[in-house]
Order: sequence, then C-alpha cells, then structure tokens
Amino acid sequence: MPTPRRWRRRGAPRRVARPDPIALVKAWVRRVVVGEGLCPFAAGPLASGRVAFARIEGPDVAHVATEIGLAARRLLAAPPARIETVLLVCSEPWLSFDAALDVAALVSAHLEATGLADRLQVVTFHPDFRFEGAEADDPANATNRAPHPVFQLLRQASVHQATEGRDPAHIWRRNAAHLRRLGPAAVARLSDPAHLMQVETPEAVGPKSRSRPAGRARS
Repeated sequence: MPTPRRWRRRGAPRRVARPDPIALVKAWVRRVVVGEGLCPFAAGPLASGRVAFARIEGPDVAHVATEIGLAARRLLAAPPARIETVLLVCSEPWLSFDAALDVAALVSAHLEATGLADRLQVVTFHPDFRFEGAEADDPANATNRAPHPVFQLLRQASVHQATEGRDPAHIWRRNAAHLRRLGPAAVARLSDPAHLMQVETPEAVGPKSRSRPAGRARS
C-alpha cells in the first residue's frame, strides 16, 4: 500500500515543470530564428558557440536597463571571435511590452551618452511584440516575438558586415510574408513551449526546415 506521501487525489492535475527561461529562449533561437530562416546570418555564430545567453532581473525599468548596460561593457571586453552577441533574458512578470520598450529606450540613450552607440545596438523581443501599425494578431509580429522578454546586444560592425549588399527591409518583408503564409495557428505553435522544447536532431534545425502552412500537404 502506498505511503500517504504518494497518495494523490483522483483527477487532480499533475504539476508540469516550466522550462528554464534560458533553455526556452535557446530552443526558440534554434527552432524559430534559425529554423525558420528569420535571421539569415544567425546560424554561423550559433553553430560556433559565439552566441551568449544570460538572465537578468530587476524590480523596475531603470534597474533592468542598468543590468543591460553592464552586460554591454562585458560584451565589448570580449573578442568577437569568442562572443559575437548576447541575448539577455528577463522573465520578470511586470515586464510588459511597453515596459520592455522603455528599457530599450533607456539602453539606447545610455549607449549614445557613453559613445558606445557606434559599437553596439539593442534589439527587443517580447511575447506580446507588435510592430507599429500592425494588428495584434498579425503573424508577422512573430518576427520579434520570443517566449520571454529578450534584449539582444549586437555589435554594429558585425551588423554592417552581415547586411552589406543586402536590404534589411527586404529581410523583414520576406519574414513577414513567410509567417503570414504559415498562418496564425502554425505561428502560434512555433512559440508553444512544448513544441520548442521537443528533442531536436541536427537535421531538424536550420533554414531548410522551415515550417509549412497549416493544412497544406507536403509535396
């Protein structure tokens, strides 16, 4: 007979452990950013281990912005051959999309004030990200939607090198068209933690593994 500690009320839901925020964001980068080809120059640094991930915390916008500023200094102190970029994950429940934009604005102002704006830029991702003028349910918003708020610090020199001869606006338009072809249901599945945390094989990760629109048969 089981001990009382092992007794469980019939029908009571089992507790499901939430994925670690860093692990979830890493899976999102692999399966969505790289897997869906949203960033054509992300696969190389990721494969070579030059993408760093770190968790930041804070009680308010100013504190989180300060933490990002410190991370910016650490990134610049490291050679690009070792760390190309860093994704700072902040899973604070108070960090709404508007608050995340406020954080990014403070960080950008700090980079300008300290003369670092020509060396670094900050990019914001958020579960509720919405492009200006876009509908909330537009699948194109998924371009910048991550499972947790993320602030990515990018080296300006690397951005210029990666986009040389390319039109950044074309990359966004291509991503928006791809996500809209997939449709809301397929895009929602891309951000589902259970889907993201599935065991991946090397063949399953990469631009060639792009999702197909829901309901469309494979050729």
